[in-house]
Amino acid sequence: DAKGGKAVAKIQCTKPDAPATTILIIGATGATGFDVTTENKTGVSGRPGYSLLRMRTTGTRVGECPAQARG
Repeated sequence: DAKGGKAVAKIQCTKPDAPATTILIIGATGATGFDVTTENKTGVSGRPGYSLLRMRTTGTRVGECPAQARG
């Protein structure tokens, strides 16, 4: 969901005989840029196979894109 300048999403993935994975995306979006944190967690903390990856992505609008030729 990306309404009112906020981006929020939660995705859960499971498969037989494997730890579950949860992807959580939270941040802000707007006409001039975005700032989003993504967390990808697999398994249970302290157990074999556990992993956690967290990253922050930001972007800023730098101007209009040049017009492209049509043909």
